[in-house]
Formats: sequence, structure tokens, C-alpha cells
Amino acid sequence: RLGLGVLSLGVSELAPAAARAPATTSMEGVETHFVVSISEGLTVSSFDEMLSYLRHFTTSERLKDLRETAPEERSRAWATFLRQTDPIEATPTNEALRDYLRRIGESNVRFAEEGSAGWLTDRGMIYSAFGEPDSAVESTNGDPVARTRVLSWEYTRYRARFVFVEQAAYGHWRLTPGSETEY
Repeated sequence: RLGLGVLSLGVSELAPAAARAPATTSMEGVETHFVVSISEGLTVSSFDEMLSYLRHFTTSERLKDLRETAPEERSRAWATFLRQTDPIEATPTNEALRDYLRRIGESNVRFAEEGSAGWLTDRGMIYSAFGEPDSAVESTNGDPVARTRVLSWEYTRYRARFVFVEQAAYGHWRLTPGSETEY
């Protein structure tokens, strides 16, 4: 029932009654700070920031419902969301969410572009949502002069194909308009 973000924890011990003066209380202790987040490696400081990470995990309607939930009801709404999206309810972990958040972390490492976290790039978005493609083919689109590189990811289990074109030969890959529609 803890909130998200950086929190502090203080622990103290009361001195035994024989060791303290009458009518006084001695408190000694330590304080430390810790982070509550949705996944290892993904630090969030607010409920809305947490929901932004879920944009490729669930429907916009579910996110809207969570976003519009009153603060005092968020804990219950989050528990319901976890239950509804959990593929194996008999386990304590929501495997789908765990795997999705792991893919976001991988996207941040593999697909970061200048000025953008990996999961926010086109390749990172597709990877976060669908995982490793069943096949990936890179070509120069048949034009050796233009040197336009094209990358095609195929997902047979989803019957989907996503095509990316490298922009300005700087490693900035963008989905083609047809692939954006497919997504």
C-alpha cells in the first residue's frame, strides 16, 4: 500500500525502562530512503508516470479508466487491472506485465536514439509490445546510390509485419505509414 517514488523509512528503538530517566523516552534510530517502482530499472515518481509506461501494454480505454480513478481508489483499481491482465492467475506474478516491463528495459538498451529513450522509438515501441521478431531482414531497398536502409520485422504468431526505414543514415529508424497503420 506504499505510494510510488522515493520514500523514507525510519526505524527506532525505545531504550529499556531501566535505562531511561523516569517520565522520559529515549529514541535512537536510523533513517534510509528507498524507491518504490513498477519494475527493476524503471523508476517512476507518480501514478501518471507509471501509466505512461503501460501505453503499449494495454488498451487506451483501460489506461483512461486508471488515470481517471480517484486517488483513494487507485490501489483497488490497480489490483483489478493486474488481475484482468494476468495470463496465469494462479501465480503471484503478472507474467505478461513482468515480461512487458523487461522488454521496455531491453528496448532502452538496444534501441535508444539521440534524445529518445529506447522504448519511445519506433523499434522500441514494437519490441516492447510484441517482443523479439520471428524474423528480421535488413536491406538497402534495391538502390545502392540512395543507401536507404530498410528493416522488416515479422511476427508470425500475430500475423504482422512491421517495416522501418532509416532516417538520414544516423540510426534513426521510423515505421513506414503502412506499418504504423498495422500497429
